Amino acid sequence: EEAKLKRLAEKAAERASIKKLRSQVEEEVQKEHLAEIRQVPCKRKVVEGEALLCANCGTSGVRQRCGKCERNGMCTACSKCGLCGTITGFANKVAQVHVPGMRSL
Repeated sequence: EEAKLKRLAEKAAERASIKKLRSQVEEEVQKEHLAEIRQVPCKRKVVEGEALLCANCGTSGVRQRCGKCERNGMCTACSKCGLCGTITGFANKVAQVHVPGMRSL
């Protein structure tokens, strides 16, 4: 029985040493990985766009060219020009807005 206990104690010690060795290797690999990541510069892409809030319908987006005043001021959702104030209904690229209960054809 003493030999059995001794063998179990040796196995437990061996498992503990293996676990400790694995954790040390994991830490070393993690440190190397972090060092590699820090050496590579981070490229950030900045995207800028002009989005205005429509006073008529409340949507925000890029303005389209107005058919009457020929300037970029028409809302793509409601087709009202924010510069001349006319509602033509003919935007170059009309945004599709779906309202609950509305059926598409």
